[in-house]
Amino acid sequence: MLHIDMFVPRTVGSKLFALVAVSIGYSVFLAALACWMVYRDAQNASRVLATQAVESVGIQVASQMGEHDDLEPLPPFERYNIQRTLDYMRKDRGRDVSVFNTRLMMIADTDKADVGHALPAYQALLAAQMLRSGQAQFFVEAAETGYSRLQSMVPLKNRAGVCVGGIVMDYTHIADQLGSKARRTLWLLVGFGLIGFLAIGLLAMLSIRPILAAIATLYGATRALASGKPVRPVNLRSDDELGALSEAFNSMAAKLATTIEALEGEVLARSYAQTALEAANLHLEERVAERTETLQTVNRQLEIELANGQAMSQQLEQLARFDSLTGLPNRAMFQTCLEVATKRALRNNSQTVLMFIDLDRFKSINDSLGHGVGDQILKQSAQRLSGTLRGSDVVSRIGGDEFTVILEDVVDEQAAKDVAANIVEAFAAPFQVEGKELFLSSSIGVAFYPKDSEDAASLMKHADLAMYEAKSAGRGRFALHSQHTAKAAQSRLEIERGLHHAIDRHEFSVVYQMRISATDGLPTGMEALLRWNHPELGLVPPSEFIPAAEHTGQIVEIGEWVLRQACMQHGSWRAEGMDPGIMAVNISGVQFRQADLVQRIQAILVETGMKASELELELTESMLASNPDTAVTVMKDLRQLGIGLAIDDFGTGYSSLSYLKSFPASRIKIDKSFVRDIDINREDAAIASAIVALAQSLNIEVTAEGVETSGQLAHLSELECTDYQGYFFAKPLAPSEVRKSLRLTARAQGRHAA
Repeated sequence: MLHIDMFVPRTVGSKLFALVAVSIGYSVFLAALACWMVYRDAQNASRVLATQAVESVGIQVASQMGEHDDLEPLPPFERYNIQRTLDYMRKDRGRDVSVFNTRLMMIADTDKADVGHALPAYQALLAAQMLRSGQAQFFVEAAETGYSRLQSMVPLKNRAGVCVGGIVMDYTHIADQLGSKARRTLWLLVGFGLIGFLAIGLLAMLSIRPILAAIATLYGATRALASGKPVRPVNLRSDDELGALSEAFNSMAAKLATTIEALEGEVLARSYAQTALEAANLHLEERVAERTETLQTVNRQLEIELANGQAMSQQLEQLARFDSLTGLPNRAMFQTCLEVATKRALRNNSQTVLMFIDLDRFKSINDSLGHGVGDQILKQSAQRLSGTLRGSDVVSRIGGDEFTVILEDVVDEQAAKDVAANIVEAFAAPFQVEGKELFLSSSIGVAFYPKDSEDAASLMKHADLAMYEAKSAGRGRFALHSQHTAKAAQSRLEIERGLHHAIDRHEFSVVYQMRISATDGLPTGMEALLRWNHPELGLVPPSEFIPAAEHTGQIVEIGEWVLRQACMQHGSWRAEGMDPGIMAVNISGVQFRQADLVQRIQAILVETGMKASELELELTESMLASNPDTAVTVMKDLRQLGIGLAIDDFGTGYSSLSYLKSFPASRIKIDKSFVRDIDINREDAAIASAIVALAQSLNIEVTAEGVETSGQLAHLSELECTDYQGYFFAKPLAPSEVRKSLRLTARAQGRHAA
């Protein structure tokens, strides 16, 4: 097997030779690099000179255009002047120049044969690219003689700076002149490099030979010294570093001889010390015997103390198995009891019930009133649970505000329900802590063994899922495990877990549904809608993952992500010359209750460059009605930034009209539940009409959402809404589809204006 060490020089001579070889190689490399740079600079210089020459011709041609700003059509006199300028360029300077217009047609040429013809195909492609970019193009044209010609193509601009065509010029003679000079420079570099190469080699040979001889002498003397042989002084007769090295070697050899003599004396002294050490060792053995007797006495005393420590061990075992705060069995003890209960139920063919109990809103009390109050509530909760159950039932505290109950020999399902109902009722009475009345409820999940589970671990899981089902149903109640609740709870857990990584894994996307003007049918804006494509669950409806995100608090991060994406997309459409109108983005109740909501939104506007006047935030009526005073303050702050505010799902939140009058809203969106049957239900039609009249009296725009049929549109057109939104006009579209729609709308407006 080859190793890199095989290629590393081992002797000093080979290392010096390698150093010289590397130096020479590096010099050759630098010379080659210099040659390449000279040749490259010659090519670049020829292009720069060609560009300047063509631009000079372009200035002369532009001056011949007179007052005309375009090459097509161009009067004969100006065309004649341009052709005469090109003829002069060929006659005086020998340059082949052509002029073409934006339709890629030759309008002037030095040989006049191609005037009126289109550019060749390969030149036409380059000309089109040049007209788009405004940058000069360079290419090589193969002549009929077999000699390639270098061509330069630059845009021709009129007096207003508008590109009206281009100029093509042959700059082969410029490149040839610079190439000739570059070749002379290269020959000079090669000559001087060869001389330097020879000089370095000669100097290396003269310098290395005496160094190698000196090193060989020192190497032989060193080997003799290492083998213990007599060493004669080394005399290199040199005034450089090698001479100094030989003197240092002679000094070292003399000192080494002196050191050997000293070591021999030290060995003799250590032999005397060894005799003294043996005598001391005998004395030490006598002392060890005395200490051994003392340790035996101490050991007997320790045995007595260990016997007394058994009581303390029992106390430690108590702490390891029971909760120190409530005195109930802890998690470890609970798991042991559950394993015993399930095995006993399997052996006796009986039924065991496991209940998971969680104190509702305990965290808010613990955070607001302190851990001391929380501990008192936990103690009283343990007492209430113990007082509700039988003496044979096991109550445990497994952590935080979570308790468990194990019921053995349960007759039927109704008996377990009765126990769970008694526990819920036991928590209905207020807790008395430090002279205060505190109200808490409990959510209980119930699972049966062996009906619901085959082992203790799955039984705990099912009881836990049932407990979360009770919480979802409104808290202060119990829920029994079932396949339906287990699947629903498992689905919620999968959604909550998936939400943690959805943004990082790029699983979210934003689609946009257009709003259409009620007067001219043109788009007035669009609403950003979030979609989630889960890798396993597929496309998850917003009605399922939005509540989960609000429950876990992730809606804040997700909402800001949607707002940022919508603002960035709006800016992208604006940059492409399109008019997307108002961008509407939904804000959840959790987001709206943030103390720094206004600052967060303002930061996103600054980050994306979005105009505040082009952004509209949609707030649900129920969200505003929960705390109207705070809502008014936040809405006013947002309106001061210039942001539009729409009250979404209007008519479903039962908000007070007095509060609605104080809300600084710029738009009301009629909920689709009133639009759905507006053409067949008089009550829905009356409600929609009242909402429009109310909005008009408050000078607020109205959008009818959920428009899906022509019948709905016919009834809504009588109400004088501002605009419509629904599948009848446009489904939620991906950004690329919205881009196509906006371009079609722009073309239609252009034809209408024409």
